[in-house]
Amino acid sequence: MAPYAGPTMSRSPSHTVAALGSVAALAGVMAACSSTPTDVAPATSVVAPTTTVVSSDGELRLGLLVPRPAQGPRSVPRPAGARIAIEQVNAAGGVLGRRVELIEVDEGADVTTAGASLDQLIDADVDAVVGPASSQIAMRILGRAVRADVLTCSPTATAISLANFPDRDLFVRTIPSDSLESQALGELVELSGESQLAILASDDTFGRDFATALVQQLDESISVAADLRYDPTSSDTLAASAEQALASGARVVALIGAGDSGAAMLTALHEAGLANVKVFVNDGFLDASVSSALGDNAAAILGDITDGVAYRADPSVFLASEFVDELTTGYPDVSPNFAGNAFDCVNLLAVAASVAGSDDPYAMAATFEDATRSGELCWKFVDCLDKIESKRNFALVGPSGSLDITRFGDIDNAVFGRFRFDAEGRPYSHGSDITAQ
Repeated sequence: MAPYAGPTMSRSPSHTVAALGSVAALAGVMAACSSTPTDVAPATSVVAPTTTVVSSDGELRLGLLVPRPAQGPRSVPRPAGARIAIEQVNAAGGVLGRRVELIEVDEGADVTTAGASLDQLIDADVDAVVGPASSQIAMRILGRAVRADVLTCSPTATAISLANFPDRDLFVRTIPSDSLESQALGELVELSGESQLAILASDDTFGRDFATALVQQLDESISVAADLRYDPTSSDTLAASAEQALASGARVVALIGAGDSGAAMLTALHEAGLANVKVFVNDGFLDASVSSALGDNAAAILGDITDGVAYRADPSVFLASEFVDELTTGYPDVSPNFAGNAFDCVNLLAVAASVAGSDDPYAMAATFEDATRSGELCWKFVDCLDKIESKRNFALVGPSGSLDITRFGDIDNAVFGRFRFDAEGRPYSHGSDITAQ
């Protein structure tokens, strides 16, 4: 039994993402997909223009907009990855013949802090931003970045809805969308050998989008016996949802959620009785907040989970030994998980400016597909330089894996690990990885 050792990324106070990796400690906090907070105004739509011209001053300036470490050194994988990439790029002569400047600000845990920090970066005339970490925050402030003609590369925002944001092609991410995780979860359902599925998804943007994507991914041999949304604020509603799912006749339940809400629904299923019913979950159930919310009975309740899927964020999975060595040397107490995604954002932006011959964000964004999808592989900026200069086709990959950026700014394939919980309530890796594409 391989021990689970991935980090936990907080989707919000109640939604989480986790990742499987090789032996490493639980790491930092990130907000990703979540329901829209009630105290935040809706994101402003941005109409894409037919042509946009932004002046280029020949100096690539990047902003780093992620949560600053507030809970010890293990909470800094993203800043560490970005800093290592910047050091490598500048050691190789920089971009467009000049050093790349990195300006670091705090994303914080709410849209007010993140918005103020983004304004600082815009005032500093950055060309692109690495961040934000949170999908929830990205949805709230991305319009502001687009209106300022700032390119944004998020290392950890996974919300499905970000793929449809009117971003004028100025948003890209080096982590897979939850649409790919829904595909991986769908593969687990198919591997179960059962023909009927009941879905229980949190009644928020994350849960609704994930459930919709899951249904679309299912093989024709699987029918959905119940497709339910749960509200964790009412114990009666939770119990009724659990009973309805189990009464549907399905022998498999896909439980989608995280944090307190996911823990509440899992508890309701446990209390309803799960004899001969398999429970498959998304990565949010790896977050420590789930175990904490379950209290003294956590081990028994987590033991009801038959299987789960989580993005493999540990760069050692992809044999990126040089990056892992640099990270371990420079940041010995930092988990490598998700550091690779930030490292890849910086390299992607540096390569894009070099290929475009400009720090114009729109010109940079136009290079992403060609620079990541076909040709000779190069693992980082310095490895791509000779190919750029000789105008050879190349594909940038990195410690987070294959990038393969689509025209929508998403990577189109990713590896997901599988997890379970032991008798002590500790997660562990098991089974074969699942590749979603």
